[in-house]
Amino acid sequence: MEFKFKCKYCGWNIIVKDLKVGDMVECKNCGARNEIPKSTINSDAIQVFNEGTLSTTEHDWFKVSPVLIVISLIVVVIAIFSYIKHPGDIKYLAPDTSLLSSAKTATVEIVSVNSEWDWSGGLLCPQLNIQIKNTSNKDIDRLEVKANFINSSNNEIFGDAYALVIGSIDAPLRPGYSKTAYLASSVGYKNDMVALDFPPLVAEVYVNDVFYDKVPISKKYAGVDWTRK
Repeated sequence: MEFKFKCKYCGWNIIVKDLKVGDMVECKNCGARNEIPKSTINSDAIQVFNEGTLSTTEHDWFKVSPVLIVISLIVVVIAIFSYIKHPGDIKYLAPDTSLLSSAKTATVEIVSVNSEWDWSGGLLCPQLNIQIKNTSNKDIDRLEVKANFINSSNNEIFGDAYALVIGSIDAPLRPGYSKTAYLASSVGYKNDMVALDFPPLVAEVYVNDVFYDKVPISKKYAGVDWTRK
């Protein structure tokens, strides 16, 4: 019987024949004597390549892998062919809209609107305070209000504003409850002399990206109505 094992002193591969487990063998590399260990594997069951080993199990894997790949490809081709031949047999599930934000479907009502000119960010600009009420029977977990300030004399957009009234970190707006959105135009004036000639403005109000109403902007500033000044 032929055995192969490594020298426990230098790691050299030792191959011996016609011996048995427990016999002493001299290493041809370092001269040390080694006992044939009980765990020695018969070298006939091993493929030897350049002093390395490849077990028969590993060798068989390389034979099986291409077969598995071919089988997988055949299964895929059959599935594709079945779909092309009978496309109606595949069922598609309708999207679940129950998880959509309630803010998109809940009914709201603008209870009151106050407009004036005031300072914001170093600019004298038109501002809106809009009180919004939840008139539905569901909580509103997101409420956005946008406004476009438009010069009514030429339909030119003067400025815009945005307010996140109810966000992800806020408590939802319960049915029957209301909350106020504060909006200030992104465009304004650097001095208040313009109060003598405020432009005629209206605000197009959008609630959750849906147009709600058009609101006139008053010419009030510092507690005074400058309409007839």
